[in-house]
Amino acid sequence: MTKMQEVLNMNTNAIKGVLGIFVVLLVGTMALFVGAVVEQNNQPAPIVPVVTTAAAAQPTYVGEPRAIEIAKSVASGKVVEVELQNKNGIVMYAVEIDGGGTETEVKIDALTGKVLGTETEVEPSTVGPHPISEEEAIAIARQVVKSGTLTEVELEAENGVLVYAVEFADNGRETEVMVSMDTGAIVAIEHEEGDDD
Repeated sequence: MTKMQEVLNMNTNAIKGVLGIFVVLLVGTMALFVGAVVEQNNQPAPIVPVVTTAAAAQPTYVGEPRAIEIAKSVASGKVVEVELQNKNGIVMYAVEIDGGGTETEVKIDALTGKVLGTETEVEPSTVGPHPISEEEAIAIARQVVKSGTLTEVELEAENGVLVYAVEFADNGRETEVMVSMDTGAIVAIEHEEGDDD
């Protein structure tokens, strides 16, 4: 390195040091000035709450205690489980109530508290004989759902009608066919993609 380059390097380092000190002094002076302006008349600066957009965007839910209260107005019994779920973009509380011989799930909109629906499973021992057997219900459901694996058959009360809920799974899609225990009529068919709970 030549003598000239050494002098230039020393001058460059000196300039960087002086600039660094200048920046620190400038920032410190500005902070003192701002503090003096804010605290004139011996009054502290007002505290302004800062609301971030993430905090402001958080929804307010009705809460688990209110969801339980709403569910108990629909179904009687002992609350055994409360779960916050997101089904197809709708956030809801699923409140499960054991009614002794029945188990009712009440779905409540988490934002509004509106009851979205109920599903009641019936204990088979509490149901007397009916014209349609479980095997016949599966055969009826299979007429509608041609492919898929039978995954579950449950007794439920759908809008006051005792039904077999016959569930099939096929490539991540679940189909539940509700077959009346009394007539064999298909009461409802529900489809669900994947598992969102």
